[in-house]
Amino acid sequence: NPLLKRCYNEIFTPLTLDNIADDDFLLACYRRHYQGALDYFNGRERDLLIIDVAHPGSFQRLADFLGVTHIEPSQNFQHINIGGKVTAWKKIKHPLKVEATEKGKIDSVKR
Repeated sequence: NPLLKRCYNEIFTPLTLDNIADDDFLLACYRRHYQGALDYFNGRERDLLIIDVAHPGSFQRLADFLGVTHIEPSQNFQHINIGGKVTAWKKIKHPLKVEATEKGKIDSVKR
């Protein structure tokens, strides 16, 4: 996806084979991007929601932020990749393997 590729290259710059596996580089990129988001919303804090999806109540905070009503107060985000199934599937290499996407291949951008 060209849009994702452009965003990825802007955030993780300079992207090289050496620094893509460098935790310090990736952490610095994350912190720079995070600070950029905070700077962008400076003075408009009500337009920004920062949550940890692992914390109880974060789903409710997202719903409130979006103005969604009628959700179960105890509802939380669904857990995915329990037991590492997604990660394990990615490690399987076989010519007949069907990719785990909606149509079994890289889906195009839906508009």
